[in-house]
Amino acid sequence: MNMLTILAAVLFAIIGVAIGFMVKNAQVQKDIKEKEVKGNDIVEKAKKHADEVKYKARQEAKEIAREEKEKSDREIANRTNEIKNLEREAVKKEATLDRKL
Repeated sequence: MNMLTILAAVLFAIIGVAIGFMVKNAQVQKDIKEKEVKGNDIVEKAKKHADEVKYKARQEAKEIAREEKEKSDREIANRTNEIKNLEREAVKKEATLDRKL
């Protein structure tokens, strides 16, 4: 083989390696971008899900608070009525005692 053939073979080998490197690098960059997009999609879905869970939790908390307030209001009304009944009974007993004296 002559020197020109050897130089051509080495030159083509270097060019082939360089092209191979560039193609591989382009594929890796493409894969990275695709994975970033998928990762961002996963993060966005997770954020939406978290917002939905947070909204539902707030709604449930509001409902529980409303139910507890209604329960407390009923209890207060019952006790108020009880007190009024006891006051009426006390007034009746006092009137009865006053009549007896």
